[in-house]
Amino acid sequence: MQTTMERSYVQLFELYHQRFGLSPREIQPDGVPSISGPYSALDQCDLVIKTRADAINEAVRWGEVYTFYLAPGILSWMVPVVDGDEILGGLIGGEVLAEKTTESLTAALNYLTEAGCPNDVAQSYLERLSHWSQPQIREAATFLLNELYRVSHLDNRKLIENHKHALQQRQIAETIHKLKSRDITGYCFEQDLALLSLIRSGDKPGARKLLNKILAGMFVNSPRLVMVQAYAIEMMGYLVRLAIADNPMLQALQELHPTWIDRILEPTVLKPCAGKCVKSWKSLWTRSLYRAITVAAIWPRRSWTTYPENSAIN
Repeated sequence: MQTTMERSYVQLFELYHQRFGLSPREIQPDGVPSISGPYSALDQCDLVIKTRADAINEAVRWGEVYTFYLAPGILSWMVPVVDGDEILGGLIGGEVLAEKTTESLTAALNYLTEAGCPNDVAQSYLERLSHWSQPQIREAATFLLNELYRVSHLDNRKLIENHKHALQQRQIAETIHKLKSRDITGYCFEQDLALLSLIRSGDKPGARKLLNKILAGMFVNSPRLVMVQAYAIEMMGYLVRLAIADNPMLQALQELHPTWIDRILEPTVLKPCAGKCVKSWKSLWTRSLYRAITVAAIWPRRSWTTYPENSAIN
């Protein structure tokens, strides 16, 4: 007797095949198909198994369909299957040729045979593949992802959260790239160097004043939240590098750096502040950035470690 999930898959696979002419396949988290297909010798190749397992992990990480090359010239797409925090595996939406030329087919054949697939199996497999364009792949992948969670009623909140976080990371990376490619007034790395010098010398009032100036420049010149985050991440990275370059004993700062980035990106902390006054932003960065950069001054000024967490910047 079929389970609810199995019935959902049957319904989904029929819809998908009718629309796109391809038959999806269920893949376990370790990269092995749940049901052996017509090319089981190919499915059993270690390299193919690893490639599919990695595709599942990447699909979950980014919260979206992950398109990848199974072999040179052979495109495939993996739909992540999750239920809450549990990763159930993935669905392969198909395997198609990115281009159908003699050179690409020869490269794919050599790759598969070197990976351990018998030559005759690899040739038969390649002969059945059709050529698809990128728009066709995107349409099929989007359809499979949406229909999967519509018919199965699985909890995909993990994917939604991961996707939002991934988009945020991409936006910040793009913003940082733009900042590096043009001169932005109101903020420069010379200020970071001066700030670190004030911290090392123990000039707490001077450091606080310069930090206020840097923060003000962030907010005045960055109306978008993602821009402020990009400025802050860039500033933290630069300060950590300067501190380590100045004193190799501070290499432990590298371990703390990801924690500070996560704090900057924390949506439950940052988003409510986006529409509030600058004072609220200052209070936030007092508790995060200021505490972080004072770590670099522990060795010359131990008294700094007692800096009150809830103090405000004057």
